[in-house]
This record gives sequence, structure tokens and C-alpha cells, in this order.
Amino acid sequence: MSKDPTTSLAGDTLPLAQPARMKQELGDLATMVATPSVGGPVSIETDARLAADARFVERYEHRSLLGEGGMGAVDLFRDRAIGREVAIKRIKASAASPVALGRFVREARVQGQLEHPAIVPVHDLAETPDGAAFFTMKRVRGASLDEILDRVARGEDDAAQRYGRRKLLTAFATVCLAIDFAHARGVLHRDLKPANVMLGDFGEVYVLDWGLAKLLGAPETLASAGERGGSLPPIVDVGSVDGQKTQVGALMGTPGYMSPEQCRGEVDQLDARSDVYALGCILFEILHLEALHPGRGIAERMASTLTGITYDMSRERSADVPPELDRLWREAVALETSARIGSARELAERVERYLDGERDEARRRELASSHVEKASAMDTRTPKGRAEAMRELGRALALDPSHEAALRALARALTDLPDEVPPEAQSAIDRARTERRVQMARTSAVRLGTWILVIPAVVAFGVISWARGASLIASLLFTALMALFTWRTRSVSDQWTLALLASSTVAIGLVSFVFGPFVLVPSLAATNAIFFAMNSDRAMRRFVVAASVSAVIVPFLLSLTGLDASYYAFADGAMTITSPMVAFPPVLVMGLLLTVSIALVVTPTLLAGRMRDELARAEERVLLQAHYLAQLVPEAARR
Repeated sequence: MSKDPTTSLAGDTLPLAQPARMKQELGDLATMVATPSVGGPVSIETDARLAADARFVERYEHRSLLGEGGMGAVDLFRDRAIGREVAIKRIKASAASPVALGRFVREARVQGQLEHPAIVPVHDLAETPDGAAFFTMKRVRGASLDEILDRVARGEDDAAQRYGRRKLLTAFATVCLAIDFAHARGVLHRDLKPANVMLGDFGEVYVLDWGLAKLLGAPETLASAGERGGSLPPIVDVGSVDGQKTQVGALMGTPGYMSPEQCRGEVDQLDARSDVYALGCILFEILHLEALHPGRGIAERMASTLTGITYDMSRERSADVPPELDRLWREAVALETSARIGSARELAERVERYLDGERDEARRRELASSHVEKASAMDTRTPKGRAEAMRELGRALALDPSHEAALRALARALTDLPDEVPPEAQSAIDRARTERRVQMARTSAVRLGTWILVIPAVVAFGVISWARGASLIASLLFTALMALFTWRTRSVSDQWTLALLASSTVAIGLVSFVFGPFVLVPSLAATNAIFFAMNSDRAMRRFVVAASVSAVIVPFLLSLTGLDASYYAFADGAMTITSPMVAFPPVLVMGLLLTVSIALVVTPTLLAGRMRDELARAEERVLLQAHYLAQLVPEAARR
């Protein structure tokens, strides 16, 4: 039989060496009965009995129920004599059979003799005045490891922050040392699982529920004779109940955590490595946040333990499991005890060595190379393939930060960008475009507002046609308000942007009422075109060009066909400009032309300068980021 706990360290099968020999059908597991065995350094007095304590009610004040099961319950009491809170475990009257009472007494005495900081101390063992057996324990506060892992797996932020992996591994090492202490006293726990581990608020760690404890090397009976008294039986060998020895094939423990030999009922084959198996299951659950043998029922979990499991954890959840710990849980749950980690202390020491920084460098390089190979096989031309490749390279470098092939691949990935834009990046681009258009609308509102300031000067010329003047003024006001609305409401869709372009084009075209289509209008149209082109994508620019050109062509064609007034007259080599809307006072006209001409020179310059500044800042950021990213890669790998 193979002694290798796994087929491969990265592999995924934990095979069963041979078919299990079961003494009862899996379908009967729901009704299995656990019968502990006691012997060895932890002793049980042969003539011990429990005396009814008539002062129970006077001494203990009931506070609340802490927990309840099928056989018994644990209540919170106040010990009036000492002034402290204690937990009292008792057997329910409906379950108080001689067998149950015997197990109850054994649990109290075994746990009471295991004096260790991570084992809840037992203070007293007695009977209530009405004959109910109880024992008092230290009251412990905290949450079970089972509850903690469930909260972390659900993604609760406070649980993830409070119970990080390092803290859980430290607590796990403490549990291992407590179990090693019990093994040194000759005691097997036999029911280790996350629900039987409690973490306190101030660093306390407790191993709970020693009801299935087995003492190794005990004689067949510790009390074969003696007078029985009261309602409780005398203490007998924990390996027997009323003289009946535990039968080979009896099952005890929690399916999904008990070892294969426990599942097979091989009571005489159990040793410290049986508890090590359960500790390996707990370690797996800390690392992966799910059970090693999940199963939907008892039979399924037992079958998984006995016939081997297929380890097929999702990459996302298992990728960050350090190889040292991955190897450790696999060795702890080897199906053959001879291939399993030999003691709970060794398990604790290896966890502590990992926490102290010790690493299996050869294994890490091996795993890093496998991640690089996976990244190289992916199609980085697609967003999905590129993202997966980057994740694989990240995992490789997390394992081996100096891995040269991974660093070279990362350098290429950071510089060779794909043509297809990933959805997340496209969303960021769209958000940036929205912000640019909002700023465009703000600038438009200011720009058109300055146009409106020219209106009083035009009126001062002397209006000839109020209809034309009103249409020009209304168009300018409407366009300015439209730009203001766009800015304030962030309405920057393509349709709305085109509407703003059309409105501003009409306003520019109506300026031809003053000097005709060839004076001021082309400059205004060009400035407007530059402005919209700076904030539009390639598809929209053709509309920008068409609209800007139409601001000049349409008034010209209307004048040429006689549908509008003729603005220009030519005689004796001279051109005369005539306005159908205003008169031309020389001083005012020259002042207006000078002011507008200066504005038409300054405005495009400012727009182009702003665009260049933005491009320069973007280029500087890209180059700076590239520089700092390059520092992550050693010089030899940059070539």
C-alpha cells in the first residue's frame, strides 16, 4: 500500500488504499452510538461516587441557557460562594440512563484532569438535590471556529478583518498543542471539528466537548466491585458500560472529520494520528473556507472519507494557499496512518515555522514555473485571456518574487497592450469621456455667454430689422441656456451633444445678418468646430465638420438664390458690405471687429493650449507609471 498521502502535491486525489471493511451499513450511521474508552496516565478512582449536594440551589443562581442538545444542556449560573459565573452541564431527565450517566461522569473526570490553558477546567462534579448529575466548568466567552469560518466565507467585512488567516493559524497551532498535551496524558479527543473549538475576544483558545474521549492503555476495568450508591453508577472502565466492552466496529465521532479508521470502527487501531486527521480537516477548512468532506448527509461524508476524495477547489479560492500549508493538510489527512503526520505537535510546529517565515523555496519555484506556463498558454489578445494570464503571473511572483521568466512575461504584458478594450477599462474610458463633455458644456455656457455680451453693442449700431435681430438674440440665448442645462444636469449623451452642436451652428449662421457669411462667421464656425472636435469621438467628428461648414454655406446660398438679402456688392474693384439688420457706425463697427477678432485669435489658442496640457499630463503620468513599473522588474529581465 502506498504511503504517499496524495497522488501529487498539486494533484487532486486522495485515494483510499483499500476498500473499507464496515461493520454496519452507511444508512445506519444516523443512529450510531459513541462509547469512549479510558485508561493510562489520566486516572479514575475505583471507588468514587457522587454525593448529592443539598446546597445546590443555595449556591448556584440560574442566569440563562447557553446551549442544548439531545442528551443534555449547558446553563449559565452565578456561583454565590465565589461570586463568579460558571457553566453547568447537566443530563436531561429523559436521557438519564445508566449508560448516559457513565459517559457523563467520564467526560467530567477526563476533562477535569487535563489541566491546560486551552482546555476548559472542570470545577466540580455532583448531583442536584433531585438527583440530576451535573458538573461545573469555567464560563468561556467567544465564538466557535465553525461560526467564524462561516462568517468569513460569507464575505462579512468585520469577520475578515477580525479573523485574518494568520490569527486563525495561530489559534490552530494552539489547538494542536492542547491536543498534543492530551495525547501525552494518554487521551484521544476523537471529536475534533471547528464547532468544538472556541476563540475568545482576548486571544483565548479552547478545545471543547471531551465526551468521546478515549484513554489509551487502560485496564479492562477500574472498578469491578464496590457498593453502588445514589442514582449514579460507580465509575467503571471507560472502555465498557455495565461490564460490556466497546465492540470493534462501533462508530464514534463526527462524519467528515473523523479518521478513516474511526469510520471503519477499528477502535483498537486508534492512536494520536486519528486526532491528527481531524486536525488536518480543520486546517483545510481554515485555508479554503469549506469542508474537506462537505457531503449532503452522514452517509455521503463517510463515503468521501472511506473511498477517497477528489480535490477540485476553484482556482480563485485556492490560489492564495501557500504551498507549505497545502502540503501540510494533505500529509495530515493521509488515509494510511503510517503515511500521516505522526503527532499534533509536529503539525503545530510546522504551522509555526510557516508563520515565522520559513518557506519551501524549491516547491515555490516549481509552482511559480507552472503558473508562468499557464500564463504563456493563454490568448492575451482577448480581455479575458489577458486578465487570466496576469492573474497567473501574479500568483507566480507571489510564490517567487525573483522568478525571471515571470518577470519577463510581466514586463511584456505591461507594454504590449491588446487591441480589444476590456469592459472594465471601457467603463473607465466612458466615465472620462462623460467628464470631458460636462466640462465642454460648462465652457460652452461661458463662451456663449460672452457672445451675448456683444448684443448691446450691435443694438447700439441702430437696428434696421428687429425680426432678424430678435432671431439672432433668441438663438444665442437659447444655445447658452442649453449649454448651461447640459453642464448642470450632466446630460452628455451623443444625441444631446449633437443637439447642442446644431443649436450653436444656427446661432453662428445667424451672425451673417450683421456682416454676411464671409466676415466673422467662418472664424466663429472654426472655433466652434475645434471646441466640439476636442470633446467628440471619431464617429461624431464628421457631424462637427458638416455643421461648421453649413454655418457658412447655407447663408451664402440663401443670399445667392435671392431667398435672403445680398450682403456684398462689387463695383470698380471694390467690395461693399451691406447689413440687412443693423447700420454701420464707423467707430462702433471698428471697435466690435477689433474685439471679436482678438477673441477669435485668443480662444482657439487657449483651447489648443488646454488640450496640449492635458495630453502632456497624460503622457507624463503614463511614462512615470511605466518607469515605476519597470522598477519592479530586475534590469536583466527588462531586456
